[in-house]
Amino acid sequence: MIDKSKEKRTDFIGLIAITLMVPCIATAGPEESMAVIDACLTTGDSAARVCSTKELSNIVVQCDDGEAETSYLFKYDDLDDPENWPEGQTSPHQGDFSCPEGGVVTAVFVKSGREKYDGLAIDGLSPGTGAIFTPLACTTEIDCSTTDEEEAE
Repeated sequence: MIDKSKEKRTDFIGLIAITLMVPCIATAGPEESMAVIDACLTTGDSAARVCSTKELSNIVVQCDDGEAETSYLFKYDDLDDPENWPEGQTSPHQGDFSCPEGGVVTAVFVKSGREKYDGLAIDGLSPGTGAIFTPLACTTEIDCSTTDEEEAE
């Protein structure tokens, strides 16, 4: 005689395992949240012009004040709320971000979509910081075509 209870229990356990796996499979698509980001330095290297196909979450500028071996980091946060936009931000996807205490921008960390900084530890750089760019001077206007609106349709 075959014990049907073991067979039903095995089917039930298999169903639970498949049910638990589905959310992992559904959220595994990295392409959906990847942003295309561009950054360049404005005239005089006093600001970084940043553009992304996804909304900007935060920007960290690394600034050099001209003194030997001194630099500082400044974080622009909550960039998805127009009421909190700093001077120079023109849309949820782009803006010019400068060193508030003066100096030139030497690097910019852009958090947009799933982009993140994964390099060596930098003193003062907070967790959740975006990808690093060491931008060159702006030579042409940055194309800031967005995909957020296209995805919402």
